[in-house]
Amino acid sequence: MRAARVQAALGLVCCSLSGWAAEPELTGACIMQRLAENQQRGQELRRQIVYKQSVLGRMHRGNNKLAREEKYEFVVTPAAQSFERKMVEFAGRYERGGRIFNYDKPKYQYKDLDIDGELLGELVEEWTGDQRSRDGMPDEIFPLTAGKQKHYEFVLAGREEYQGHAVWKVTFSPRKGEDLDEWWAGEVLVDVEAYEPVLITSHQAKGIPMAVKILLGTDIRKMGFKVSYQKFQVGPEGAAQAVWLPSTWGGEFDVRVLFGYRRKISLSMRNSDFQRTQAASTVKFEDGAVTAAHPPSQP
Repeated sequence: MRAARVQAALGLVCCSLSGWAAEPELTGACIMQRLAENQQRGQELRRQIVYKQSVLGRMHRGNNKLAREEKYEFVVTPAAQSFERKMVEFAGRYERGGRIFNYDKPKYQYKDLDIDGELLGELVEEWTGDQRSRDGMPDEIFPLTAGKQKHYEFVLAGREEYQGHAVWKVTFSPRKGEDLDEWWAGEVLVDVEAYEPVLITSHQAKGIPMAVKILLGTDIRKMGFKVSYQKFQVGPEGAAQAVWLPSTWGGEFDVRVLFGYRRKISLSMRNSDFQRTQAASTVKFEDGAVTAAHPPSQP
């Protein structure tokens, strides 16, 4: 761990000198540190934005047949450190005996022991509405904050073009000796000019230890996620600033339990209709959904 701290310190030195260095001398760690700083600076700007969010959760059985599906529509109002999310529409359906049945509330259970009904609702809450995170996605999936980046190695893999953006491609993986919480690896495409995320993909870098599988009776496999970001202009008149917010997010994984329960689960989220709102005002979307009054900014 001492070596890891020394390496992190060297990364900070590199970043402090990056203004004097040519671009090819930048390191992956330096780029990611600047990204984390920019994401942190954008927290206050997020409080001026409201948007619509669509969430889709699906479960398929081992034979690939649909077991359950839930669709959610929310209105989201970001705050300085988290967000408020109000559900405005919901539709669910499940398969039983070859027939499809509809229902109209989350976590609906059609029998006493309905694992699908409880599990899918919990996953939607925890993986798209995590109040401990800035955007609802669990922070551990993507190392965007300075705190999470301490646990990862970053490598600058080059510069390329992606959907009209010049981007740095940075790969990441857990540092040696990290515990089970830091089990992600993947890559980040970082806008060259803004040092903000454009696209992040992550996957399960290591399996669940056998002791944990035996204790919980559960195995999770093939876990992977992807999130893309959108730039939104916001700020006072004549001094427009930009904040980068997640526009799409998706992931899937397999769950297997010792007593034979198996599901392939996919979750996706799409944010749209980003609008700037003023203190003590409301915003009405085209479909009639109205947000709650936005809290005034703190002086």
